[in-house]
Amino acid sequence: MVDITDWSATAGSNADVDGVNVAEGCDPGDVNNAMRAIMAGVAALRDNIGGANVSAGTADVQTLTTGLSLAAYQQGVLIAFEAGAGLTNTGACTLNIDGIGAKSVKTLAGADPVAGVITAGGIYIVAYESGADVLLLLTPAVSATTLGLGTGDSPQLTAVNIGHATDTTLARVSAGVVSIEGVTISTASNTLTLTNKTLTDPQMVGTIKEDCYVITDGAAFAIDPRNGSVQRVTLGASRTPTAANWADGDAVTLKIADGMAYAITWTTVSVTWIGGSAPALAATGWTWVELWRENSTIYGKHAGDSA
Repeated sequence: MVDITDWSATAGSNADVDGVNVAEGCDPGDVNNAMRAIMAGVAALRDNIGGANVSAGTADVQTLTTGLSLAAYQQGVLIAFEAGAGLTNTGACTLNIDGIGAKSVKTLAGADPVAGVITAGGIYIVAYESGADVLLLLTPAVSATTLGLGTGDSPQLTAVNIGHATDTTLARVSAGVVSIEGVTISTASNTLTLTNKTLTDPQMVGTIKEDCYVITDGAAFAIDPRNGSVQRVTLGASRTPTAANWADGDAVTLKIADGMAYAITWTTVSVTWIGGSAPALAATGWTWVELWRENSTIYGKHAGDSA
């Protein structure tokens, strides 16, 4: 007996329809029986690509009767079915079609489906892949469980990678952390880490806080605007600092301590001082110095002293 999945796309190769002889010179009485067999085969195929058949068994060991009387799995065969009542998978699962053998159901990536990908009452399409001997799930469920929607239906993607043809990951969502080419957003610690990234016209809302950058005294230190607009320097000796990464529009406020014992020589920074000379450092407390760059020149001003 030849079922619809065994019919050939070459007309002359088809000599049997569900046991009815349709070869050249067949009995005229077989013609009507052959037509009925064809109609039955097409109806069975319709039901199987339309999801009319309902699976049975258990959540992770499901069975399916197609009406096609399949004798073996064939590469690329497509079957649509409705998951039976109570048959929502809990993880790795199998599907046995027409009793010809249970096959593992896999995602298109070749992985076991996570819990809830097959949901009772949902309609799914699987395709047999002979190389791996598995049934590939072409239409996984989209639900609150698989999207990870939580309280208030807020999207909480739990495992997503976005890449391109060369398989370079541009974005990753995993374990509550979103990473986008050097940008990391941690939902657990409420931190955002930018690595060599530029924010164009950002809008800051709420309370804005900038940490004071602390310069550890050494043989020399650099004044770098990229370290922050407020920088604290505690001298351990008289120093001659350098300027690093300055561009027009940059500005830094320095909070300098220990001026009684040590001094700063500004020649390497090449500061043009408002008032004509560098400020004398306070004997106690802090000396505040403002530096900014305009038209390729770094200007400086004594902003005052504090305890």
